[in-house]
Amino acid sequence: MNYSFLIKTLVQSNLILVLSALLFIGGRKIFKGNHISLVHWAQGILLLSILSPALMQMMPQEKMPTVKFIMPLFNEGGIRSKKPEINTNFTENKTAPAKTNKKHSLPPIHAETLVFWTFISGLVLMLFRFLKNYLSLRHTLRTAIPLKKMGKVTVAVSDEVSVPLSAKIMSRNWVLLPLEILRNKRDLRIAVTHELQHHRQHDTLWAMLMEGLVCFFYFNPAMYLWKKEIIELQEYSCDAALIGHKNLTSHEYGSCLVRVAETALRTRQMYSGTMCMAVGSQNPIYFKSFLRRRIEMLTQKTKSKYKWTVNIFGTLVILLTMSFAFGANQKLNAIDRINPGKVGVDENIQRIAQRILKEEVEAQQASAGFALVADPHTGKILAIANTSKDKSAEQWALSERFEPASVVKTLVIAETIENGLTTPEEKHSCENGNYKYNGTTYHDWKDEGWSELTTEETLTNSSNICAIKIGEKLGNEKIVKMLGKFGIGPQGVTKNLPGARSGLIPELENTTQLIPAVTSGFGMKMTPIEILQAYGAIANGGNLMTPKSFDSKDTQGQVIRRVLSEDTATKMRQMLRQVVIKGTGKKGAQSSLYSTAGKTGTGYIPDLTEYYLVKHSTNQSNLAEFVGFAPAEDPKVEVFVAIFEPKTDKGRAHGSTNAGPVFRKTVDQILQYMKIPPDLK
Repeated sequence: MNYSFLIKTLVQSNLILVLSALLFIGGRKIFKGNHISLVHWAQGILLLSILSPALMQMMPQEKMPTVKFIMPLFNEGGIRSKKPEINTNFTENKTAPAKTNKKHSLPPIHAETLVFWTFISGLVLMLFRFLKNYLSLRHTLRTAIPLKKMGKVTVAVSDEVSVPLSAKIMSRNWVLLPLEILRNKRDLRIAVTHELQHHRQHDTLWAMLMEGLVCFFYFNPAMYLWKKEIIELQEYSCDAALIGHKNLTSHEYGSCLVRVAETALRTRQMYSGTMCMAVGSQNPIYFKSFLRRRIEMLTQKTKSKYKWTVNIFGTLVILLTMSFAFGANQKLNAIDRINPGKVGVDENIQRIAQRILKEEVEAQQASAGFALVADPHTGKILAIANTSKDKSAEQWALSERFEPASVVKTLVIAETIENGLTTPEEKHSCENGNYKYNGTTYHDWKDEGWSELTTEETLTNSSNICAIKIGEKLGNEKIVKMLGKFGIGPQGVTKNLPGARSGLIPELENTTQLIPAVTSGFGMKMTPIEILQAYGAIANGGNLMTPKSFDSKDTQGQVIRRVLSEDTATKMRQMLRQVVIKGTGKKGAQSSLYSTAGKTGTGYIPDLTEYYLVKHSTNQSNLAEFVGFAPAEDPKVEVFVAIFEPKTDKGRAHGSTNAGPVFRKTVDQILQYMKIPPDLK
């Protein structure tokens, strides 16, 4: 189950609740006025604060396709028997995979899931507490002695209460009085009149509603502030309405209030969901302060000139609350927003890519796949081939968001070379496949690992450990800056591309495992177009290009920034060529016509963990990737391929054997269509 939407709405509601409480409570001290009006404004603003996230969702929005494929961990050649326990902190999902044993893989626990069920556990406890209190109140009312029935209100006495209270149980209204008050007829009349006024103002209904809201927002201090504020205003308005009623003087009313309060102060007992003439509190200082303010209010007269200021104040609070709700909604939705529109493609190249992809997905009995084709020199998108049993959007591959696995190693190595921190020939210790970093042990995808590899060999063999060693040379800050530099994230290459959305990059704060996460390709999420454009910068000599529709009138392309020098880009092209010749890509991506270059990626999709636990004995790799270009020295086209859940090789995905052939066939046929002479004999 995807809890992102529920958690996002919950966070938004709580933020708005805090803001509205601060605005109203702070402003009420300035805009003094009629308490009856104030209580109505308070109730309206509270409801608006809680409902505003839902109201925001009802506003017209761009329709988005459902995204189901997300990948939290990778391994070349399949999932390793042991996985590191990661503590990465990133924007959308702040939990990484847990450790697994050699025979079985446990499903990863997402932060969203943990937060959701923690909230549900607290909610259940609060509801249980409320139910227990409610049943206790019902028992007290059932055992009370009825005195009189006044319309829909039953007046009764009980020795289980010490102060007068009013309550609404289902459709029945009650005024419950302590036995002691029967001794003073004057106090009895005042108490009954006071509690009946609570029923007239529907305060008892609000009392029950407030208890329900407290259960739901139990962890938010603003909810308790709202509850205290509304109860105070209800008491003020009730007091104000009764002064002068049936020859009742403020002195008589105040004296009765003090006597009732003295009893309440001794017991401080009050049923949840009820209104009480002397509101109980566990804090005697607050209790006495509130009582003093009520008595002082009895001797004051609210001036009529304040009536219009209350309306202005309430309107201002509502406008500010809605403005904040709209802004928060826009902010929270920004990372998930899919740009409106559709990308234009080359129809001939689109047919080639779509046909090859469809044939391979069917042959591999895969659940989905995509192949994006672009011109690395202009950034123009030539084809968006995608197919899926579950997705209906025509160009869903543009907005697909997943963890990139090993394809991101290329960017880390390129940035390290660009900064002069390593060379293709420098050797790194690979620790024979086991490396402890900040208390967590990491493993290479190959059981025995390697003792040492050069930078080029690290990329060729896709070593996890040596990639971490290279990433350490950059450090956390440069690693994160590198991702933004290559166009990944909200301000990256997908910013204005129709049908696309941005990836999610890690946060620097409170991250102890950022370098292993990024160098291995998890802990962040990228979209295919971001990966394609980053590799395009290597292919074209170092320039990050703005992705554009094929039918764009801009034939030269728009350079966003130079990300690599010509020299570094050349070295990276040569290294990526070696990946295909003798590395992880040689089984499927090597062409007999053109010199191909690129990088494999192999991972799995956690959203399908439940499926795997039912259908398979273990979790295993189910996402194959290959991204590259051809011809290697003078690239004319670049292609990114991903195959989801192929059933070949016992259902285990491989970047080379599953995605590689799609890449090779697509490149061969497109280059032939473009009349590019083969560069291999």
